[in-house]
Amino acid sequence: ALSGYVERGEIGCSPVAFDATKHDAGSKTILGQTGNWGYDDVINILFEQRAPEIAEFICRKLYEFFVHPDSRDDANNAQVIIDGMAATFVSNDFELAPVLRLLFKSQHFFDDEAIGVIIKSPVDFYFNTLNESGFAYTDTNVAEMVNYSALLSQEIFEPFDVAGWQRDRSWINTNFMIGRWLTIESILENFYMADNEQFRSFGLEISGNAGLTSSNPDEVARLIIDFILSKGLLNEDEYAKAFTIFRSDVEDVYYEGGNQESWTLATWPQAPFQVYLLFQYLARQPEFQLK
Repeated sequence: ALSGYVERGEIGCSPVAFDATKHDAGSKTILGQTGNWGYDDVINILFEQRAPEIAEFICRKLYEFFVHPDSRDDANNAQVIIDGMAATFVSNDFELAPVLRLLFKSQHFFDDEAIGVIIKSPVDFYFNTLNESGFAYTDTNVAEMVNYSALLSQEIFEPFDVAGWQRDRSWINTNFMIGRWLTIESILENFYMADNEQFRSFGLEISGNAGLTSSNPDEVARLIIDFILSKGLLNEDEYAKAFTIFRSDVEDVYYEGGNQESWTLATWPQAPFQVYLLFQYLARQPEFQLK
């Protein structure tokens, strides 16, 4: 039934061409149904006879992509969600939007167990940083991120095989980790060199009133850290290390408040560099690899 669909164009994602001379026009039996079936017939028969199985397979993939890489937990919580998604999928004639709407509005989607558990792909790693920071970018910046992703084994539209990238832990090994550190440092440096004040703006948007009035750098740094990292840092000792990076070489007297000249994120001349240093430090942490 699928014979004759043999040629794909040289341009990526181009449709498969049909060659009638290579098509078997004889009778075929598919899932117990016999006839002169073609390409569309195969799909129709599959969806008529295996709708629940197809729905569960696709919904499990969606769950593992958006919620948690392990969809077979001991408590069976994931399966309950997947079953509901699959039922919605079938009842809506296999339209994806209702399924995703159901998932994204569910309490389960916002559970702590579903936050910071998926390892970012290279594309996630770079472009999530770009989106969440709001830094101004050019086509050159985007091309650089695409090239870096390819260096880390995720060439867009070119997976290794039809199974696609295996995701999650497959993105992490010794070479890839070093590659992530070096490339994200280069990207952040380029953003800083292009406009260092956007790092101050980034910090102020996150810290709100604290960024405008607080002379306590640890308070401001914690807000920035908890925004950049989905679950924050592991413990207070790790926060203390990050606070030291953020304080930079500014003398402690300027952090005490009440002085003629006191530090605030909004007014201190070196504040953009402090945010930049903190961002560079966090980008090397294990927590930064998670979403």
